[in-house]
Amino acid sequence: MNPFDVKQLPDWETGFESRLTAESRMPYKEYTGPLEQSAKDKCQYRLLRLPNNMMVTCVSDPDTETAAAALTVGVGSHADPDDALGLAHLVEHMLGLVSITQSGQL
Repeated sequence: MNPFDVKQLPDWETGFESRLTAESRMPYKEYTGPLEQSAKDKCQYRLLRLPNNMMVTCVSDPDTETAAAALTVGVGSHADPDDALGLAHLVEHMLGLVSITQSGQL
C-alpha cells in the first residue's frame, strides 16, 4: 500500500461512533469495528478520532502497572518557521526530558 495514494487511504468515517468524554463532555469518535490483533495479545485496544482529526490508539495491558504515552505527528524540521530553525528538534528533546522526569529516571 502506497501511503501517499489518496485512492488507498482508509475510510475514517465507517465504523466510528460519536461519543462525549465523561467529565468535560468533549466530543470524539470511537471505532467500534473489529481491530486485528494476535491471538496471544492480551492487550485491549481503542481507536479514537479527535475533533481535529488526530487519530489516537489507546492500549491497555493488564500485565503492567505503569502507564506510557506516545505521539507521532506528521511534522518535523521541514515545518520549522524561518525565524526559529531547529524548533522541532528542541521540542523533541523537551518532550524526551518530560518523559524522563515523569518516570523518575532523571
